[in-house]
Amino acid sequence: TLRSGSKQYACVVLDISPGGAAVWTEASGEVPEGAAVLFEPQGHAAAPAEVVRLSGGVLGLMFLLEADARRELAQWLGGLRDAYSSTG
Repeated sequence: TLRSGSKQYACVVLDISPGGAAVWTEASGEVPEGAAVLFEPQGHAAAPAEVVRLSGGVLGLMFLLEADARRELAQWLGGLRDAYSSTG
């Protein structure tokens, strides 16, 4: 989920790293480049982010996280990667 102001948008994560994410959403035209958003991945704490790129429905997000939160996100992503690779 992506929140911008009081609005909430469903999104599909195309790529994610501790530094940011590329997400697709039908509402990309409503969220301008430079906007502050809150990225809420299922199973993890929300991450504040800035929209740094827009391209055809895809938003490029840069996470605005302190070092500890960035490490925590990296560990969470590593766990997802390990779980995914053990099932495939």
